[in-house]
Parts: sequence; C-alpha cells; structure tokens
Amino acid sequence: MKEANYLLKEYEKLAFKNFFVRIFWAITIILPAQLVKAQQDNPINLDDCYAWAKENSPVFNQLELNETISQLRYDNISSANLPQIELKGKASYQSEVTKLNLDFPTIELPELSPDHYNIYLDVSQNIYDGGLTEARRKLEEKSFVVENQNTIVDLFQINDKINQTFFNILLIEKQQAIIKVAINTLNERIGQVESAVRNQVLTANELDILLVEKEERLREFNKLNSDKKSAIRVLTLLTGRELSAEAHFQVPEAAIFPGEIVRPELNYFRSQNEKLISSEKLVQKGRNPRIYGFAQTGVGRPGLNMLSDEFKSYYLVGIGLNWKVTDWKKTAREKQIIRQQMELVNSRQEDFLLSVKRQLANLEEEIGNLKTQLKQDDSILKMRMRIAARSSSALINGEITSADYMEDLNAETNARLLKESHLIQMKYAIIRYNTVKGKVLD
Repeated sequence: MKEANYLLKEYEKLAFKNFFVRIFWAITIILPAQLVKAQQDNPINLDDCYAWAKENSPVFNQLELNETISQLRYDNISSANLPQIELKGKASYQSEVTKLNLDFPTIELPELSPDHYNIYLDVSQNIYDGGLTEARRKLEEKSFVVENQNTIVDLFQINDKINQTFFNILLIEKQQAIIKVAINTLNERIGQVESAVRNQVLTANELDILLVEKEERLREFNKLNSDKKSAIRVLTLLTGRELSAEAHFQVPEAAIFPGEIVRPELNYFRSQNEKLISSEKLVQKGRNPRIYGFAQTGVGRPGLNMLSDEFKSYYLVGIGLNWKVTDWKKTAREKQIIRQQMELVNSRQEDFLLSVKRQLANLEEEIGNLKTQLKQDDSILKMRMRIAARSSSALINGEITSADYMEDLNAETNARLLKESHLIQMKYAIIRYNTVKGKVLD
C-alpha cells in the first residue's frame, strides 16, 4: 500500500512538471511563432511605424514633463494672491539707550535695557498689483506652449529616419521578389536543358552555366536577406516593437499632399512670438502701482511703547503703496529688446520657409523625372521579356548557348529591378515631399 502511494505521488510530480514544461514551450516556441505568423498575415504599414516611433522616443515623455513643470510654475505664480505669512525674530544689544535728562524729585523715570528682543508674525496681502500676476500667468502659459512645440519639432525629425529605413526594406523586398522570379525561371530552363543534354541536343557545359547562374542568384538573394534583417533591426530600435525578420511591409499609397505647409516648426515660431508679446505686456505691467495690506503681531521688549522695559504683546495693521514713478527708460529699452527678438524670430521663420520651398521644388522635379523613367522602364521591360522568351526557345533548340540566353535573361531581370526600383523611389519621393510639407499623421 505504501509503495502504491509513493508511485502515485511520483506520478503527480511528473505530471505537474510536464504541465510547466508544456507551458514553457508554448511561451518560447508557439507564441513567437504565432507573432511571426501575425506579422506575415498583417503587413506592417508606414503609419503604424510613425506612431510606434513617436511613443518609443524618449522625447515623447518630455510632453508630460513639460506639463507638470508648467503647472508647478503656474501654481507658484498664482500664490502671489494668497496672504504671505512670515515668522520673524531678533535679539540685539546696543551700546546706548534713550535717556531723559529730567530731574523730578517725586518721579522715578524708567531706565531702558540695552538688550532688546522681538518675535512677531508679518502678514502681507496683495490687493492690487496692476495686473502683474495675471501677466506672469499668461507668460507661463505661452512658455509652456513653446516648450511643447519644441518637443513636437524634435519628435517630427524621427519621421525622416522611419521613411528611409522603411523604404529601404521595401526596396529589398522588391529585389528579392524579382530574384525569386529569376530563380524560378532558371529552374524551368535547367529542367529543359537537362532533358536536352540527355537527348544529346545540348552539351553538359550548357547545363553547368545555368546551374552556376542559379547559385549566384541564390547568393544574391541571401545577401539581400541579410540586408533586410539589418534594416529591420534598425526599425525595431526606432519603433520599440519586436519585428520579425520574416515580416512583410506594405507599400504605402503615395499621393502628393495638396495643402499648405503645416510643419510643426511654424507653430514653434508662432508660439515664440506669442510668448514675446506676453513678455512685453509683463514688462509694461511692472510699471503699474501696487497696493497691498499688511499686519504685524508679536511680543517684544520693548513693544510699541519704546519707554517700556517690559515684554509686551502688540499688533499693527495698515495699507501700503508701491509705485515706481521712473525707471530711467529701463522699461522702454526692455520692450525694444523684445521687439528686436520678434524680428529675429520672423527672420528665422522666413529662412525656414525658404528652405522648405527649395526642398519641395527639388522633390517635385525628382518625382516628375521618376514618372518619365517609369514609362520608359515599362516599355523597355516589355521588349526585354519578348527577347528573353525568344532566347529561351532558341536555347532549347540548340540555336544559342546558355551564355547567350543568360545575357538576355539578366537583361530582363535588370529591367524589372530598375522599374521596381524607380517605382519605390517615386513613392519614397512622394512620402518625403509630404513629410517636408508637414503632412505625416493627423
């Protein structure tokens, strides 16, 4: 009975262990396989890469940090309208005290101590500051917008890297697809030539030429596969998503964005000008009169009665006025500095727009040239296909050599590669055009 119980427990342990083994293999093998299959079934598109790269960028976290910092600054500025309470104290010893040199035989005049003590609460309340606090709040709001726009400009720069890497992968995939077609064609010809060699229509040398050419195509395909893996690793780093080497990438629909230039830099320049306008208003508000109330309560020796040598509590309240009547044109000079800074921002904006327009003009010319080349590529490819088809028939009939046939087949393959390359280049140029114009994602 004990032996049976022992065997039962050992079986339960083994079953428990096997359960976790199955879970482990499911996580390490089955799940990645499912992820690979999902990426194969659902090609990766460019818009997703934009969004992933934005979320993955360390710069993206700055948006939230900017908001937190700005809110703290805003709260500090608003606290100027709250009562300001300070606890103060002092102790002093003076070499001489006030004395009354009067001689009254019946009156004893007090003698003041040279050591004085005082501890009190000092309270002040802003009543009217000429709009200074509100101007500071407005300036902080504009500063927050400037910081955010600057962060958005930094995020926008990632799009160029995404475009370059994404279209590099697309070009590699197109080249691989064309090489696959060439390899399949070679396999067909190799089968036909093998039959011809057996029938002594062609020599074995003709077959070897085709076999060598096939190996070279396979080597070229493997080289492209390695290049694709490297590009995917770069895209993985940019997006923060684990992309499979077997993943496929969707060629984006490319149409020229017809709208105006909507680059985030323009919003940045605009927000800088708005911040400078708020700064000018703040400088002007600094000249306005300020009215405030104050109160003080405490205990000291002496108190408010300077002739008393006892500790006394006291209080006082009042209202104050602070008005800088003249600042010797300091405000005027500061406003002039701000206006010069606004002109500098406008100058930078004009220079930026000029640079963008030059880039757009160059890209428009490039797109036009590529469209013309594509028409020529299509015509050349059709002729190359007819020539290669005739060469294939001539090879089987023993009219030409394998080297002659490979020359025509390679010419057809190169024509396909050139056409697909120009097509990808044109789409890339259009996407770059839209990116330069500022149209990436809504």
